[in-house]
Amino acid sequence: MGDATFNGKPQSLYFSNNHPTHPGLFKGMAVILEECGYLNAQTLCAQCPDFKHKKGAVNCCCCWLLFSEPDFVNIDSILEGHCHEHGFTYTPSTIEDIEKNALNALEAVPLLSMRRFSNCALQGFNGKEAAYATNKYQGHCQIPMEATQEVIQELMRSKKA
Repeated sequence: MGDATFNGKPQSLYFSNNHPTHPGLFKGMAVILEECGYLNAQTLCAQCPDFKHKKGAVNCCCCWLLFSEPDFVNIDSILEGHCHEHGFTYTPSTIEDIEKNALNALEAVPLLSMRRFSNCALQGFNGKEAAYATNKYQGHCQIPMEATQEVIQELMRSKKA
């Protein structure tokens, strides 16, 4: 999680690395709220039971205070920040988009290639060895068990050449 802003100024959500008791740790809701001027934050509970806030309550729990604080509501995610820095428009993906992308990625690779690579992984090949073996034994349904040493030796020879 990146840093936030309070009244337009950066606010670190983590203790400094030279803090005497909590170096580099997340400050927690109560400490952050106290830094924002909510002096009673340490006395509030972290969240209301089952996130059911009392009607009209303004400061019933730390969670509700944070959700209602404009500086915390209107902050970009780290991904959004990186996209904006590099001139890209960030559009959040829906669950349907993510599922569609995953299915499209799976459909782009032939099932036989997936089976060969998983077979190579079971035989202990690393990625480069699996790619080499899959290419060399492309006419086979699976990579022969005795191919393990042969593939490794051929790769070693090709590195020396």
